[in-house]
Amino acid sequence: GDQGLEALFARHGDADCVNIGVFYLRATARTALWMSQYLAWYHDHPFEIDQRGLHIFLRFPKARLDIAYTPDDLVEVRGGILEDVNEVVIGDIGWYGDISRMLIFHWCHRPIELKEKELNMAYDAGDAVEPHGMPLSVALAVAQQAVDGTPWAKVVRFKTTLPGYQKKE
Repeated sequence: GDQGLEALFARHGDADCVNIGVFYLRATARTALWMSQYLAWYHDHPFEIDQRGLHIFLRFPKARLDIAYTPDDLVEVRGGILEDVNEVVIGDIGWYGDISRMLIFHWCHRPIELKEKELNMAYDAGDAVEPHGMPLSVALAVAQQAVDGTPWAKVVRFKTTLPGYQKKE
C-alpha cells in the first residue's frame, strides 16, 4: 500500500508524467533535501518542464521521458501516485468517479475567469455546509434543489458545474 511513501503526486491523465497541481510530501529531512535538489535543478534548467522533472526525480517509469542533467547525488524518496478516479480529480481532463468519494478537484488549463468563478462557487458551497458539520461531498451527493438565496442554493449551484467535467464510462 501507501505505507512509508514520502511523496504523493496526482497523475496527469492526458500526459505521461505526474501533475504538480496536487501533491503531498512527508515532512522529513530527506524529503526537504530532495525537494531542494529538485528546486535547484529546475532553477538551473528553466528550459525543462516542471512535471517531467518531478516524474524523473521520483524515479517513476519513463517510457518516453527524460531530462537534462539529472543530479548524480539525487536523494531517493519513496514516491506514489494519488488515486485519480474518485478522490483526486484533474477537472480539465475529466473524471469517471463518484462525487461522494471526491476529496480534491484540481482546476487546471481553464481560463482564469472561469476558474475563479467555479472556485468561488466551491468555497461558497463549502462555507454553506460547514456550520452544520456536513462534508461538502455529502452535501453535493444529496443536493437536488433549493430555495434561491438560501445557503443550500449555493451547494446546488456548485453541483450544477461538476457534470460538465464528468465522463461517462
